[in-house]
Amino acid sequence: MSWEVYQRRGRRPSADPKLTIRRNGALGVNAATVATLRRHAPDSSERVFVVLCFDPESQCIYLKPAGIDDENAYPVHAVSLTNMYVTGVNFLRFFKIDHERARRLDGEWHADEGGLSFDLATSEDVSRTVGANHA
Repeated sequence: MSWEVYQRRGRRPSADPKLTIRRNGALGVNAATVATLRRHAPDSSERVFVVLCFDPESQCIYLKPAGIDDENAYPVHAVSLTNMYVTGVNFLRFFKIDHERARRLDGEWHADEGGLSFDLATSEDVSRTVGANHA
């Protein structure tokens, strides 16, 4: 028989922290991002919480691990093992960060500050490759 190989169209999950700004305003995070945040969380809560920060000068989104008692903390919602998000529409609107198209950003851990930064300048447009509900 003459077999033809189906070419995979999706992406494999990344081992590196990623954040996707979804069109609906949610901030999708991959499993590597959640694992990094959990590893550095100030408490041992089952749920992961983050404080959302933005540096207008460098155009970087910053996720800082937080405890459940932090008044500025947002929970990371897990839809599945690979589909997790933080409600971010008000954050995006406040800082006037465009979310009309889906964009994926690479994360970088900053041990000195204790958080993950995601540079908007290096974002990858994934509007056509990723739906509004995927990280």
